[in-house]
Amino acid sequence: MPENFELKTRHQFSNLISQRNRWRQVHDKLPGRRLFKNLIGSYWAKHNYSIEERIALSSDNGETVDPQKDLQVALHCQASLWLLNRSQEDKKLTVADLIFVHQSLTDQTNSTKQVYRTSNMKPLIEGQDPPEWEVIPELVKNALEWFQADSFNEMHEVEKVALALIKLIDIQPFDKNNGTTLRLFSNIFLLQAGYPPAIFRSDQADSYALAIEEALCFRTEALVELLTESVGHSLGLCLGEKETKSPFIVLG
Repeated sequence: MPENFELKTRHQFSNLISQRNRWRQVHDKLPGRRLFKNLIGSYWAKHNYSIEERIALSSDNGETVDPQKDLQVALHCQASLWLLNRSQEDKKLTVADLIFVHQSLTDQTNSTKQVYRTSNMKPLIEGQDPPEWEVIPELVKNALEWFQADSFNEMHEVEKVALALIKLIDIQPFDKNNGTTLRLFSNIFLLQAGYPPAIFRSDQADSYALAIEEALCFRTEALVELLTESVGHSLGLCLGEKETKSPFIVLG
């Protein structure tokens, strides 16, 4: 996927920046600390998995979700806490970070199995050409290196998340749990900048699927807008300005 991207101006993110600055003033105090802990814990986990479940109902390319939901949530909570801690380290983002997140979500942190997918994938949309499995390691390495480039760092963090997410989704690096893993992992750029994560909620599954389809066709505006709304919603929750319960559907 080429590195052409529809950049917004910093002014267009001024509301998010203002919310983020207010959040920075209270995030170490109660109730902000408690609200944030809940957000990056079970709230994020349940919505992230629910997005995948709803997409699976309407697409043959949907991922099969492990029915052991309590274990899923626990693994996601551990992975998100690790990602938060990792975001506070002044170290270059590596391929090992992505692999660790995926292995954490799939309960394989001590596994010696092949990390990346070992077969070719069906196109996510008509016209997409997923890379063959043999080249996945090099493609992932190149993507992570490009995320350190000056041109990438000129973007607002919402745009960084959008670009990282769609580039990695285009690669489909793993045999399973690509969507859940990549939505979680790509949020590291927001966490590094002091934002809470942009959480796609279960009631946004259709909008998310459409935004990803558009972005795979090099139309990124819908994905950026959805991320902007999602991180704004997260900030509102952390600041106590929104209801803590948003629509959530658990599918059997």
